[in-house]
Amino acid sequence: MTSTQIAVLIVVVIAVVAVAAVLILQNRTKKLRARFGPEYDRALAETGNKFKAENQDTKSPFASRKNRPPPRTCAGAWFTTAHYSTN
Repeated sequence: MTSTQIAVLIVVVIAVVAVAAVLILQNRTKKLRARFGPEYDRALAETGNKFKAENQDTKSPFASRKNRPPPRTCAGAWFTTAHYSTN
């Protein structure tokens, strides 16, 4: 292959990847808007940024909580119930 052919091939690959990325993002936006309806529009109005609004919609309300063991008051009850068997 000549250097011209390689350059053209690189440009074509970049163009295909760019088109695919745009289509994927449009599809994601469409699905989120269908799923959340007016809540999506409210998040978009609050943030003023489509990407922030979409990430806000997909975050779990419990994302800020860290995994931690249950309090000592609950731990004893957990082991004595059907959750833990000594068989």
